[in-house]
Amino acid sequence: MDLAEKLSFSERHLRRTFDRELGLSPKEMLGIVRFQSMLQELYCGTYSSFTDIAMKYGYYDQSHFIKNFKRYYGMLPKQLSKTD
Repeated sequence: MDLAEKLSFSERHLRRTFDRELGLSPKEMLGIVRFQSMLQELYCGTYSSFTDIAMKYGYYDQSHFIKNFKRYYGMLPKQLSKTD
């Protein structure tokens, strides 16, 4: 069951409500939440490699992970490990 069904909204109504209230689509919001969860795990140090954590959080390959990391965090993953 998806979010629209759980809320008894049509998908269109859900998208419009997200856009009006948050300025984001549900998909964009999910990406942000997923990234924040992943970032928390990175800071806790409970991962073995960036590739492993990318796969755990549903990225199909490392290039998508790197692209989203830079989009949301403003730097590459390897730059984060150098700042620790």
